[in-house]
Amino acid sequence: MVETGGRHLFEALTLCEVILSRYKRCNLQLDETEKKAFHALSERFHEIAPGAAEDSALYAKRHDGVTAAPVVPAIGAAVQSPIECVTRLMEKCIDLLLPIKEVLMMLNEQLSAVLRADHTRTYYLDPGDELLLDPVNGVAAPADESTPLGKSLTSMESFSIAGTLYIPLSHKGRVIGCVESPSGRTDYHSNTLIDGVLRVTATVLHNAIESERLNWNKEKAEAMLTMATQLARDNLDEAVLANSIMNTAKALTESDRCSIFLVKDDTLEAHFEDGNIVTIPISAGIAGFVAQSGETVNISDAYADERFNREVDKATGYRTKTILCMPVTYEGSIVAVAQLINKLDMVTESGLRLPRTFGRRDEEL
Repeated sequence: MVETGGRHLFEALTLCEVILSRYKRCNLQLDETEKKAFHALSERFHEIAPGAAEDSALYAKRHDGVTAAPVVPAIGAAVQSPIECVTRLMEKCIDLLLPIKEVLMMLNEQLSAVLRADHTRTYYLDPGDELLLDPVNGVAAPADESTPLGKSLTSMESFSIAGTLYIPLSHKGRVIGCVESPSGRTDYHSNTLIDGVLRVTATVLHNAIESERLNWNKEKAEAMLTMATQLARDNLDEAVLANSIMNTAKALTESDRCSIFLVKDDTLEAHFEDGNIVTIPISAGIAGFVAQSGETVNISDAYADERFNREVDKATGYRTKTILCMPVTYEGSIVAVAQLINKLDMVTESGLRLPRTFGRRDEEL
């Protein structure tokens, strides 16, 4: 068995490679002392490893269709200086106006280089739907332990399964996404460069998510303004009021159906999308509970809630799954109740349907 010197020489040569890269980038020249040092190192190299020069030449050629890995990692992978790599990442992602898809594309490129992977996917946690989303590839995954991505996210632990790395991303102690890197390097735990890049990645991802949230708030405000303008023009006719609220609420929450219950003393006047109007007791059903209590009710399984009236589904043939029921107030009084039915499934580009429930963002409407 041949004893080796471990990784000491490798690490020293890697450092030399970094310095030489900086020299080239800054158009610096080696001085005479450095040239003599490299010459002496070359002679020592041939003494301790005869024939190595011929072996090294093979690294630039293909052998049986496979390209051998170089002795020193390529620039752009692990031999970038930490400052250089992090700076490059920040330069590309500093624009807060970029769509989150473009930000993720840039993150994937840099992470692939640092992790030495053919490709890398960065998922972000959608705070509204509790799903891990990858808009670059048009895929998504549940944010639970049913998938490796969800497991890494919920446990906040990194691990490798079948050669694929899963690394959670957190910002100020709150998990916000996950990295999936097939054939990624497994020594990232002890690598200062990778640790730094992952921290910057988490910050960039957090900023992109916040930018998306602000854009959604802007869209919500514009929708509300449009509704208010319409209502002012139509002098607050009840039918127009109900229809305007239903259309706006459906669009902003991505729900399948919506109905509005106007409070009329001891009764509720239910307005439906088909134009039908029905009067019910103010204590009836989930809408009645909300009208009397002023509380928002968010139900992820309608048939598991005793307040849900199944007879309506039996009569119509419709299947109610999720319900979001919220009070509508005016000058401190509850004037109506908005009831949203069935959050629309998320459909990925591959055709996969992921069921969704109403989230915090929907409740803030």
